[in-house]
Amino acid sequence: MTLNEFLNQLLSNKDIDKKAEEQVKYIHFGFSEEESEIDLKNFLAGKKTAGVKVKDWYEKANVKPPMIGDLYVIADFYGIPKAVARIVKVKAFALEKINDKLTKEMAIGDGSVVYWRKNRQADLAAECEKLGIKFEHNSRMLAIYFECLYPN
Repeated sequence: MTLNEFLNQLLSNKDIDKKAEEQVKYIHFGFSEEESEIDLKNFLAGKKTAGVKVKDWYEKANVKPPMIGDLYVIADFYGIPKAVARIVKVKAFALEKINDKLTKEMAIGDGSVVYWRKNRQADLAAECEKLGIKFEHNSRMLAIYFECLYPN
């Protein structure tokens, strides 16, 4: 079954809310081609089960924040759809409270907070700067947890 066939079947399933079509978002992981490839590989291997975003980013970017049950089509860096994920949990937290459990679930490098701060935090800060969001040690964040629906 192709990704599009899977998504069409999923959306027609009676277990999915009638507004599911509005809940489907298309995204890719990472801030570079290399990061995107690694993150997609980890997601498909079942290692990457979470991601984070600055909470204010959604409002400034005019994007609806993720909600439990939302569907994401995960694409590679070039926009080619590769997988479908469903949001299973969304948790707000202060950046200063990020911990090894969460960074391990994000499957970035060795999974440590130290590695994540060194290799990904600057990307989030740059993304915020583009939208005029002040990025600080106590910035409000959203941890987004997901499960892979396709392929499985």
